[in-house]
Amino acid sequence: METEQSQQKTLKNRYTEADGSAVYLLAVVGLLAVNLLVGIVAGIVSGSGGKNPIDNGYFNYAVMIVMQAVNFGAVALWLKRKNTRPDYSLYNRPWLPSLAVCVVIGVVCLFGFYGLAYAFELLLETFHYQGQTNIPFNSSGEIVLGTIVTVLIAPFCEELVYRDALLSGLKRGFPTWAAILLSGAAFSLMHMNPQQTVYQFILGCVCAVVVVFSGSPWGAMVIHATNNLLAVLIETTAFGPAFGGFIEAISPNGGMTALWIIVSAVLGAGAIFGLVLLIRRFTPAPKEREYLPLDPLRESGGMLGKKSGKLFLCIGLGVCLLMWIIVAVTGFLPEGLLA
Repeated sequence: METEQSQQKTLKNRYTEADGSAVYLLAVVGLLAVNLLVGIVAGIVSGSGGKNPIDNGYFNYAVMIVMQAVNFGAVALWLKRKNTRPDYSLYNRPWLPSLAVCVVIGVVCLFGFYGLAYAFELLLETFHYQGQTNIPFNSSGEIVLGTIVTVLIAPFCEELVYRDALLSGLKRGFPTWAAILLSGAAFSLMHMNPQQTVYQFILGCVCAVVVVFSGSPWGAMVIHATNNLLAVLIETTAFGPAFGGFIEAISPNGGMTALWIIVSAVLGAGAIFGLVLLIRRFTPAPKEREYLPLDPLRESGGMLGKKSGKLFLCIGLGVCLLMWIIVAVTGFLPEGLLA
């Protein structure tokens, strides 16, 4: 009797579509609250004659840490409160060599799909879009802190939300291909950066595909971290100007630009497809889980019914899309109009 009781304490409730969407919505609301607070603080400081803290690298990284804490907290608090665990949980150990494969996927993703992001950026510039400024790396301290935040903290916490929690829920309410696309869209819109929208969508989808075929979010975290590390190197080392010079050299005219964008995307997609199949080939089949007896209220979607998961998802996507549109419209306004 005692053994059965102790075993039941370790069992979890079956994860639902509503769980994944609720975690996502909590994270979105939390991030908006942080952004609102930052805007208020920046307005007060600037209004009192001080320097806008948003221009300070350390302040930006402190805000990013708080945002990632919100992401982590949304996942941890919901899972603890509902006594459940996502299908793509951190507890699912990956095939260890696959993590090295995911480093390669991260590199291929950046260089293979950079052209598509570059084309979208050129399209925005055609309509005189003024993009967001990059986070400053003005000192060695900012570089170290920025690397820690963007390469270690952000990939871990963001993948917890978008691949561990959200994707696990989406898989229970949508076909796999739709769950992958929705996960990528949610990830892309969350960043609210129009210039990077196309690339972040592709990156999010690639991470989701790897999670689906590996059964674990660890590979996605490695891909995300590799991608961000390369971005930091482009911003802070001689690799950046060299890479920019290479892009200019292979883009003498529109025809050549279109050619290398298409070729690199096709080759990148093919390489990633092969690497994902390799991961799938050697990933062991997941173990069957035991769950607590079905809770009728949870299985029915709670008080809001079976459509609650899709409702939470639509609200989260809608809020992020609205913020994305606001940022985009602001970027198209003439310089100095909002000053």
